[in-house]
This record gives sequence, structure tokens and C-alpha cells, in this order.
Amino acid sequence: MSSFRPDLVFVDVNLPGVDAARMARAIRTDPATMQARVIAITQDGTYRPVEFDDVINRPIAKKAVRRLTDPQPTIKG
Repeated sequence: MSSFRPDLVFVDVNLPGVDAARMARAIRTDPATMQARVIAITQDGTYRPVEFDDVINRPIAKKAVRRLTDPQPTIKG
């Protein structure tokens, strides 16, 4: 069993012959990757299936990656 447990997975939705939504569902059901955020990479930004947590456009801007990788603020109370 692999110890690799990604926090974030990027899926290029424009790869020929690849069903990106199916790939995202497989990531969600695998115990090693089910906790990861799944991000779609697309050409035009119109691809928005429910299987993905977010979408970023190509060319990928550093700002977009930073937004996705910065730790989320926690609420203390």
C-alpha cells in the first residue's frame, strides 16, 4: 500500500481519450486520494462538473496555484 496521500490533484480535462469526470470520481473513491481537492485544468473555464472542487484556466497563472495551495484560514472560538 502506498503512503502517498496528495492534498491536491490537478486533472487536465482536455486530454484526448480521457474522461476527466470519471477520473475525478475514481480519485474521490480511492482511500489514498479521497481527501484531496480535485482541480480541473481547462482551456476556456467553462468546464464545471460537480466532480471538481475548482477550475483553473490554461495558461496556468502562479496566482491561481497560490490561491489553491495557500492554507485555509481557521476559525478559532
